[in-house]
Order: sequence, then structure tokens, then C-alpha cells
Amino acid sequence: MADVLPTQRRALPRPECHLNTDAGISPPYPRFRPTIAEKYDGSVNPAEFLQVYTTGIEAAGGDDRVMANFFPMALRGQARGWLMNLPPASVHSWEDLCQQFTMNFQGTYPRPGEEADLHVVQRRDDESLRSYIQRFCQVRNTIPCIPAHAVIYAFRGGVRHNRMLEKIASKEPQTTAELFQLADRVARKEEAWTWNPSGSGVAASAAPGSAARSGRQDRRRKKRSAHSDDEGHVLAVEGVSLATRKGRPASDKKKEADAP
Repeated sequence: MADVLPTQRRALPRPECHLNTDAGISPPYPRFRPTIAEKYDGSVNPAEFLQVYTTGIEAAGGDDRVMANFFPMALRGQARGWLMNLPPASVHSWEDLCQQFTMNFQGTYPRPGEEADLHVVQRRDDESLRSYIQRFCQVRNTIPCIPAHAVIYAFRGGVRHNRMLEKIASKEPQTTAELFQLADRVARKEEAWTWNPSGSGVAASAAPGSAARSGRQDRRRKKRSAHSDDEGHVLAVEGVSLATRKGRPASDKKKEADAP
């Protein structure tokens, strides 16, 4: 690497030059401090990494020649090994290096998801709505450029939650932001009921229709209590009357029978 990568040549056992001499040598900048957030190891999209890398070099004042010189410092693991083992004079420019780099690592990183992956996410019978939302969003974040209507359609098909389906039908969300805001509200209410299933306290006040249900239950209890008191009073009166009739002497009964 006699011309474009002069500093790395002394540190490596192989003195071959990967770049042709026509690529030139970029003079060092006294305050050149590029920011490389993460070194490339082949686990992410190479095109995305190059976008971040070139932006960092340009922000520090570098050009294409500096990008080529500094490139080994931005690699690690198998990616750096690939660069150092290129055949001599196999790279003629920064553009040429980018092309070879992208082609070599195109198949080493996980592929982005597809719309069909969202339809595979189905809520399990014993799964909470919150857990399903989290799993759905994790898959959705791996799919680039998916339209909102496709996300809403897939969510509605996999949620299998009656309350959530009712809300989607009534509110008709048009964006993913509206969909997930609606789903979050329904999940919060579900969590409130799970936290306090007895129907009292803070959770009960937050639950839909809890006050009305509580009022109806109180009225039914009062009616049952009043009905029970009335029956007891009637039975008591009838018992006293019957006991009085049974306790009268026989002479009184005969007089009552002889009376016209």
C-alpha cells in the first residue's frame, strides 16, 4: 500500500498496494478528527454504512482520497481482513472500492423484512394486547417503506381482540401513529382491569362503564333486601294469626260455629 495507504504499509506484513497509483495520496490534515460511530464488521447493510462513513469524513473536511486512506480504520473483523487481502492494484479509486465493498458484503447481513412477515404475527389466546403490540412493532420496524394502510390491515388481521377490533372499526385510523395510539389506550384499560379485577379502587374508576354498573348493582341489592323484609313481615303476621286461632278454647270455637 505504497501510495494511498502509506501509514498502513509499515504496520502490515504485506507491502502490496491495493490501490493504483493514479488514485493519489491525500496529504494529512492537522486537525482531521472524523467521527466513526461504529466500525463495520459485515453485520449491517454495507450501503447504509458507507452513507454514514462518507458523511463523517466530509464533516471532518476530507475528500474521496481521505476516505480511501482512512477506510481500514473504519473496519474490523472479517471486513478489515477482506480489505487487507485484496489482490495488489485491484482498486483504482474510492468509487471502485465502494463498489467492491458493497458487492462483497451484500449477503452477509440480515435481510430486511417484508409485508408478508407482518401477517404472520398473530396474537396468542393467552397473550395480552400489550405483548402483541410489542411483537408487531418489532417486526414492523424491520420492513422498509411499508405503507400505513398495509400496517393497519395486518394489525387488524392478527390482533384477535374484540375490544380492539371495535375501536378500529369505530375510529378508522388512517396512519400508523393513530393506530398505535388507539391500541395503547385499549391496552391501558385492559391492564387496569387485570390489575384490579374486583372492580374497586383506581382501576375500577378507569374502567369503562364501571360507575354505571356499580349503581345498578346497588339498586338490585336494595330491591332484594326490601323484598326479603316484606316477605318476613307477611310470614310473621300470618304466623301470629294462625297461632291465635289454634290457641282459642273449644267453647269459643263452638259458639262461633253456632252463630247465625
